[in-house]
Amino acid sequence: MFNDGTTIETKLKGGNYYVDTKIDIIDGQMFFKFPYNKKLIEEIKARFERRKWHGFDEENPRKIWSAPITQRNIFQLRYLQGKYADINPYDKFDKDISLVRDEVIKYCKITNRPVYSHQVDMICAALTTHEFYWACEMGTGKTLAAFIVMEMSGIKEWFWLGPKSALRQTYYELHKWNCAISPTFYTYEGLKSVIENWPEDFPAPEGLICDEGVKVKTPTAQRSVAVKHLADSMREDHSDVYIGLLSGSPAPKSPADWYWQTEIVCPGFLRERNIHDFKHRLSLVEEREKFAGGGAYPHLITWWNDSKKCKICGETKDHAKHQSFSMEEETHTFEPSQNEVANLYKRMKGLVTVKFKKDCLDLPEIVYDVITVPPTMEILQAAKIIAAKGDSVIKTLIALRELSDGFQYVQENKGARQVIEVPCPKDDVIIEQLDLHFDIGRLNIYAGFTASIDRIIKICHKLRWNTLRVDGRGWLGQTFNGDILPDKKLLELYDSGNDRYVFVGQPGAAGMGLDLSASPTTLFYSNDYNASSRIQAEARGHRIGMSEHGGRIIDIIHLPSDKYVLDNLQAKRDLQHLTLTGIQQSLE
Repeated sequence: MFNDGTTIETKLKGGNYYVDTKIDIIDGQMFFKFPYNKKLIEEIKARFERRKWHGFDEENPRKIWSAPITQRNIFQLRYLQGKYADINPYDKFDKDISLVRDEVIKYCKITNRPVYSHQVDMICAALTTHEFYWACEMGTGKTLAAFIVMEMSGIKEWFWLGPKSALRQTYYELHKWNCAISPTFYTYEGLKSVIENWPEDFPAPEGLICDEGVKVKTPTAQRSVAVKHLADSMREDHSDVYIGLLSGSPAPKSPADWYWQTEIVCPGFLRERNIHDFKHRLSLVEEREKFAGGGAYPHLITWWNDSKKCKICGETKDHAKHQSFSMEEETHTFEPSQNEVANLYKRMKGLVTVKFKKDCLDLPEIVYDVITVPPTMEILQAAKIIAAKGDSVIKTLIALRELSDGFQYVQENKGARQVIEVPCPKDDVIIEQLDLHFDIGRLNIYAGFTASIDRIIKICHKLRWNTLRVDGRGWLGQTFNGDILPDKKLLELYDSGNDRYVFVGQPGAAGMGLDLSASPTTLFYSNDYNASSRIQAEARGHRIGMSEHGGRIIDIIHLPSDKYVLDNLQAKRDLQHLTLTGIQQSLE
């Protein structure tokens, strides 16, 4: 249909009418010829990526639009063709997914897979559309559901992408559930090298699972480009493929995060031709002048997530900008906006499956506790000196966090870093919790520093607990005698071993993709600054299969700066909102 030199005679939607259109295919481009129609021009400008008006060409200017032949543009062309298209691209997303429900339930019974109703919904959606995006909260059982999709798809060759920690957990569960399909595992970073060295004329796989899809939300990131290239190559090499993206964020922090993820799964499903147009539809953006270098940059004023916001300024009706008697320099009449964020969820229906734990699992609510251990006068005085001498927020907080965890890093002349330990009452909390969890035999502990993790592991080994450590140095399992545990069996030992195990990790390195539900408690010895890592770490123990003892999150507060950091994490603030003044005041 899109062979070079051919002409397609068709009709395209222009408002309420179909417009006679000829499309010439030349050098991988579609050239559109049609009588002037304002509505159709607006559709071409809005929908087709890299579209171009040739009326201003220096050579051979013509009153004609063109767009490259891409998967997005083909999808949008078929949509504009409507009843004149050979395929309606949205048809499969409008199908009733319950038609395969009985088949899925029967298969799960035969293979002895205990699945919940919401997991059946996820599987049915994937088997119906083949291109699917599961935006299902952490702990809702996406991994097992994806295994079943792979088995029932009839496809043998699958790629499974994800962060390193998540891949290790997936590999373990693959064998735990005796999955009949053995996908090829790659990290997102590792995929870049695979794409660069792909053998010529070697076909792409027919199946792809992208776990922790938030990792590919940025169009310009190299890993995002690599995944998009792989997905596009799959669609080019095969007439029917399975492409699934799994995300633990049903409601991402920024609505713009949806765009590139949906473009990977199904390019063209969303109307907007690029992420910039997508943002402009969902938000009020103002062009602001740069302080250095000249030019301007787009500044986000507000998301259109409430129709009570004014579509001119983004403020509510009672704001001074809408009062005639206001002293504001500019006032205007309030005009209600559209809730574009809410409309977005309707627009993604059929492609995106959203599930929240509270709606589909009878899990106990997470119980949050804080154990406060007062500092000695010496430690508190040392903290005040650090805060008084601090010349930046980040350096001061790092030093205070170190002191609160019972050590200080000291830089030696040759650049090596030495750890100077001091007594810390947090250790007593660890000892107490290990005693309380003696019969259960499992405990999860997170800490923000390598030195903190090493300190915790020493305590655990002294009390005859085995440890599984995950931090920036990698994975390491050790018995309390110092024996190294087999690397490939670490998660299996933690999950079902008879001995006592403590999982000790850093939130950033060990807070994604793991199932730590064997322990009823997750203890935060200390925190880092990343709210996303904290949320992920909390969810590791609160999921399907969690301990019958329930889910509990405990934070240890030693210095007041610990609470200062925790409060900012809970408010999901970043470091730009922290000040030295605030840190110093917290110590008083």
